[in-house]
Amino acid sequence: MTPAGPPSDHCDGRRFFNPGNGAAPRGLMEAMRWRLRGERAAWPRHMLNPPFAPPPDRVAAGSVAISFINHATFLVRLPGAVVLTDPIFSRRCSPVQWAGPQRARPPGLALSALPRPDVVVISHNHYDHMDLPSLRALHRRFAPRFVTTLGNARTLAKAGVTATELDWWQAIEVGDLRITATPARHFAARTPFDRNQSLWGGFMLGAGGGQVLFAGDSGAGPHWREVRVRLGAPDVALLPIGAYEPRWFMAPVHMNPDEAVQAHLHLGARRSVGMHSARSSSPTKPSTRRCTRWRRPARRQAWTRRRSTRRASERRGCTRWAARPGDRPRRRSADHELVLSGPGMCRVARSRASSAAFGVTAQAESSSPATSTAAAPARRTSRQD
Repeated sequence: MTPAGPPSDHCDGRRFFNPGNGAAPRGLMEAMRWRLRGERAAWPRHMLNPPFAPPPDRVAAGSVAISFINHATFLVRLPGAVVLTDPIFSRRCSPVQWAGPQRARPPGLALSALPRPDVVVISHNHYDHMDLPSLRALHRRFAPRFVTTLGNARTLAKAGVTATELDWWQAIEVGDLRITATPARHFAARTPFDRNQSLWGGFMLGAGGGQVLFAGDSGAGPHWREVRVRLGAPDVALLPIGAYEPRWFMAPVHMNPDEAVQAHLHLGARRSVGMHSARSSSPTKPSTRRCTRWRRPARRQAWTRRRSTRRASERRGCTRWAARPGDRPRRRSADHELVLSGPGMCRVARSRASSAAFGVTAQAESSSPATSTAAAPARRTSRQD
């Protein structure tokens, strides 16, 4: 067996593992039991995306534009760099394109319309995050820098893609962009024979005085607090909230919305955006369940609706929430926010004059991000995924 990585608190030299005393990810027998029990949800065969304006060509200093494309794919435009996360544009996330989970909605931004990314980050080797046909196409079209976690470069090399590998907490700089690999509670496998021979994780993206955390795929755990202690609170956190049931099977590796709210608070993020849902037919829950499950824990944490967008949000089945200390209802606060985004939506964020933290101030409907100010309320604050 090829050595997985250097011995550490998450690698024994042969395989990677989640440190601590948490529950271990389920194995092949548990997966077969789950499939045979029929705990799968019915999804529509096809869903349409609402139209959105394309992402901006540039952002001002102290700003970031984030476009949600699908699943865990975001286009993140920072000052001086464009980052694409876990790109998947294929019809299926599977070893073959004639079987496996099939796309239920098109990408919010087609590959042909994608602006050139400077860096592509790949969190782990599961097919819904490491889609080799998409990565080949990106390599041929743009030849960006590829960054991934330990043990994944050899898989990418088979597709003709050269990648830089990072262990947790390792960092590289690409121009003005600093990329730091962060921990996650998950597992890795592309076949029944390579389980945990490569690492999983997320990435902290730092540029222009702010930070964006792309969390990858993860269950709940103490690592969120550790990220904040080591790297500081992210200004925007992209957190997974999908494929979380049945809990007996998914809890070790996928957060549910309640746990995502806790992760948001433990990270101290100013903004968090839910991801890892609404792309393909999920084996766990219907497409509409995510919005209600995202709202309920937010309400329990004394998160309040923005009155100006209440009617529009409820018509779409989703709501944008603003959190604040105490329990005084119907007060707006910019301290923390959880955001639901639809595929194709772009959010332009700008820093306040008093700090380097990013704050969401405009949407893709705004043709010029420069017209927004840090104090201006966001336009169209939610869309149904």
